[in-house]
Amino acid sequence: MLSSHKIRPVWLFVLGLQVLILSGCGGTDLMTTPADDLKGTLLYEGQEGNYIISWEEVTDVSGVNYSDETPHAWGPKVARLSSYELETGELTGRVVLGDQLKNGTTLLGSTPGKIWLYSMDDELGLHYRNPKTLEVIETWPQLTARPFLKELTLAKPEYYLIDKFFGVDHEAGRLMLTDNSGYRYHLYPETYKVEKTEREFNISKFETEALITSADFDERNTIYFRGDPRNSISFLNKESGPSLTFLDAKFVVDHDPSKIMKRKQASLAEFEKYVQSLRDSLERTKSRMPTSKYPNQWNPQEREAHYLGYRLQNRLAMEESVLQNAQTSTAPTMDDPILSDDFKSVFVQHSNSMSDTAHWLLSRVDLRADTTWQVRWEIPLKGFYRDTWLAQEKGVFNDLLEVGSPKFTYSWAGTSGGKMVLIAQLKMLCLDMISGRIYWQVQL
Repeated sequence: MLSSHKIRPVWLFVLGLQVLILSGCGGTDLMTTPADDLKGTLLYEGQEGNYIISWEEVTDVSGVNYSDETPHAWGPKVARLSSYELETGELTGRVVLGDQLKNGTTLLGSTPGKIWLYSMDDELGLHYRNPKTLEVIETWPQLTARPFLKELTLAKPEYYLIDKFFGVDHEAGRLMLTDNSGYRYHLYPETYKVEKTEREFNISKFETEALITSADFDERNTIYFRGDPRNSISFLNKESGPSLTFLDAKFVVDHDPSKIMKRKQASLAEFEKYVQSLRDSLERTKSRMPTSKYPNQWNPQEREAHYLGYRLQNRLAMEESVLQNAQTSTAPTMDDPILSDDFKSVFVQHSNSMSDTAHWLLSRVDLRADTTWQVRWEIPLKGFYRDTWLAQEKGVFNDLLEVGSPKFTYSWAGTSGGKMVLIAQLKMLCLDMISGRIYWQVQL
């Protein structure tokens, strides 16, 4: 556990500039100081429990200036990893990862019972941690003692290239590794067996935006907002109209890689059924096709069956090619999948007014087939602001600005067991998707 250090302030007045310099760098308690930014979020669901793994950035404050009556802290950035229990929001584990340029520790993903990271520190290397406590379970030097890994020498990429060499293939449920000769491998997390692979290296990167104006409702249909400043929903060539509009509206999307892959698998299963139905139709049509190779000898029914069979053969060849490509590709079928628990409703983040300190609202909107779309519930999101810059000018974030250099652009959302977790403006909350009841809210 890192402990906070006593710091002695030294006040300087230079040309009217009031500056507080903290004597001695590294005076910040990096375990307790609020996060400045987030680099990624992971929703872990396992036998040990369900946890939100938050990959954070904090400032090791060297000083604070008050040049415009607003505090501005400065200092080096440090990476941190935190684990929160989904049920209660309780912080169950936290570890300071250190300077990213020196240690280069990158969150890769999860497999059952394991949170995987890669570190440029040779004492850690590729390693995994406990999902609840984030304690290291096995480092790469320990893993190489296992029979299948003894002969494997991993690549050592630059920090900014780590995710091109290592990651979690959520579709296959395995790790993707690269050795120092450039060969790629699958690592089976249960047995630690490795096998060389030619599989496309398309590891899901951590998305940083979960609130957008246009989203993929499914593989074929997009849903989006129209209008300004109040927005109406446009979906399936229909529009909600003036009776259902929102101010500065955005949809909540779900970039959870495991759920994206589950959607892809379900979509592929449906597509496989469709391709099989084409095969069955072609077989039925063949029984009615003409036996003579001379068209002038065909009766009307045989002629119709011939042309139908021709069209079916071409369509089947095309769809089988599409299916084969989809089965071999690791890419998701949607870029920005809408977050929904029934695919008959969506969640909309919007604003309560246009004032400088206006707050967010969150609504669940039911999309009925007859276009009588309606809001099922609407709740205020306290502490979430329509415009963070204007709110900052009003002094709303002064407590954060005194201990860091916060950025408020990151957003993320995920679901588990009827609950939605939403991260935005360096806060995280959990709510019931059916009723809109907020279970808990924490500052990251």
